Amino acid sequence: MAAEARAIVAEGLESGITADFGDNMSVAWVKARADRFISGPAVKAAIRDIDPEGVEFRRRKQIRIRKELEAHGPGWMWSADAYDKLQPYGIQVYGIIDAYSRFMIKLFIGHDVHTSVAVQKYYLMAVALYGYPKLTRTDMGVETPLMVECQGQFREAGDKRNLSVGDYHIYGASVHNVRIEGWWSFLRRAQSGQWISLFEGYHQKGWFRKKNRWDIRALQYVYMPIVRKAFRETQEAWNAHTIRSQRNRPYLPTGKPVYLWRSSNAPNYLKKPDKQLLQRLQDEVQSWDHERYLTSEVEVFCYNTLVQNGLPGIIESASARDDTHTIAYLLLREHLERYERRHGFFEDIRSPEGSHEWIARDKERRSGLQNEIEMERRMMLQADYRMRDHVIQE
Repeated sequence: MAAEARAIVAEGLESGITADFGDNMSVAWVKARADRFISGPAVKAAIRDIDPEGVEFRRRKQIRIRKELEAHGPGWMWSADAYDKLQPYGIQVYGIIDAYSRFMIKLFIGHDVHTSVAVQKYYLMAVALYGYPKLTRTDMGVETPLMVECQGQFREAGDKRNLSVGDYHIYGASVHNVRIEGWWSFLRRAQSGQWISLFEGYHQKGWFRKKNRWDIRALQYVYMPIVRKAFRETQEAWNAHTIRSQRNRPYLPTGKPVYLWRSSNAPNYLKKPDKQLLQRLQDEVQSWDHERYLTSEVEVFCYNTLVQNGLPGIIESASARDDTHTIAYLLLREHLERYERRHGFFEDIRSPEGSHEWIARDKERRSGLQNEIEMERRMMLQADYRMRDHVIQE
């Protein structure tokens, strides 16, 4: 058991995923990957043995405490917001967390999270999985109106009465959106801080130019999949770790967020959405692909460039002990710039900007495409009928 604990702990530290995890987070992360039961003390002993300097460094970190709004049960309120620390490097993050259980419902890592269409899609994905909450809470950013409209439509359909915005949504400054802001602070300590340091180091060396299309694309190609995997593993570890009682916040429930989320010890405010309404709202944003951040043309170019230069076409790790990821990034930024200066720009992924206007344009585009498909279908049917008539006459 101790040997397996050491091996998994070492893997997490070497990859950088668990470098800033606390004890409880590390225990949850190791247990999720072990083939058999590993005790918490065994994991903690392995961490102290392998990474004593990291243990001392994390012990000295301090956490800010902010005023917060008490939640009464799962689904009473969802807090949502964007995390902007990696945005200069072409990586955007958006999260939705349950205020009562602190269960991180959805964490999105991509390219266009600062648009209303993106946030509507994220919210609807969460609703389709779990139902809709009594309240949502966000800052007053331009990306929130469509999500708030959806929340209002679900609540009014469920309550069967007209509601004012304040009945189903709370607007406020980001610093007062305590649950999600607290999770961003945790993410900075546990995961994103190392990426910020890496990318800022590139910037200071002159290897990354902010707002530069070639540097951003090269960074996205190499690091977006790695960051997504690391962040989602951090999310899983968070949801499985144990939240202990806090002296200055005795009203907060204790336990694992995933268990508190499903708990029967408190009222559950989540409600199933009207199926037809959910489908209609999903249809509005279905054509926007939240997973894509580069066009297929750019991805093929980057893959072929790496392979032709003796590197893996897909970089799977950003370990400090292996600089393949840095070599790949520097190579791609150089080749992307050289190619586009000689042959013209690759097409960019189009951002779903304009909220209602984007939805209207996309609906019109899909309607035109459907008409074209229908016309083609009818032409093929007519041709088939003519062919059959010809065969019969013969």
